[in-house]
Amino acid sequence: MRAIAIQRHCHWNVKGFDGGYGGDMGAGIAKLLKGQTEAVGFGGLGVMPSPVGWIGTESGLPGEAETWSTGSSHHGDPNSPVWMPKAADTTLQTGDVWFYEPGQGIRELSDLINVYHQTVGRNAVLEMDFAIDRTGRVDPAHTARYTELGNWIRGCYGEGKALAETDGRGGSFSIALPTAAKVDRVVLREDQAQGQRIRSYTVEAFVNGAWAPFSHGDGVGNRRVDLAAAGAVSASALRLNISQAIAEPVVMHFGAYAPCPSS
Repeated sequence: MRAIAIQRHCHWNVKGFDGGYGGDMGAGIAKLLKGQTEAVGFGGLGVMPSPVGWIGTESGLPGEAETWSTGSSHHGDPNSPVWMPKAADTTLQTGDVWFYEPGQGIRELSDLINVYHQTVGRNAVLEMDFAIDRTGRVDPAHTARYTELGNWIRGCYGEGKALAETDGRGGSFSIALPTAAKVDRVVLREDQAQGQRIRSYTVEAFVNGAWAPFSHGDGVGNRRVDLAAAGAVSASALRLNISQAIAEPVVMHFGAYAPCPSS
């Protein structure tokens, strides 16, 4: 059982346990974690009140399938009563190497950006390892790459970076964009304290006097990042249409964002 680092956007907390335990260890783990209300159990369904589910790969690239906060399967199940957010664990070092190896290569920033979009951008929690070296330190090259990734996230999606944004209840939302603004991505968030309600949606861009398709999806959850398939457009407005939901949608964030380097 190893401690894991859990990424929540740009912030890190070590409050978790790996799910690789034998079936006869469940009772002992439950006793150990009794009262640890902020701890999460990686694969801890039936052992603790706050389990998270494995996304099914340690590559950090689970693919484009929708990821649901409900259900115990790798990508979840929108119809399950089990609340189990999904965790995507992966390494900074290449070759799925979890423990520090001198001279082992590390992943390029462009690869990590792709990981971010396929995990955090698809309603999963990204767990990026820290491979501590034999002196108890983080290799300077690793530190530099972690810093690059953090700076990129803040520079692209951080506070104040949205060109325009809105929130609220209902099935349709519009945002006006600054004159001549170019946008190639949107970020959607729903209030999961109310459950993961959205089942399908479309985003449209108002370009040259008409609404045109921008992106679409089946689920939102904690965070959904849509990159426009057609690339950046000069639009005067964006419109979110929620076509199916199991109850009234509660949108925490619908924001438009400019193109980011290395995206």
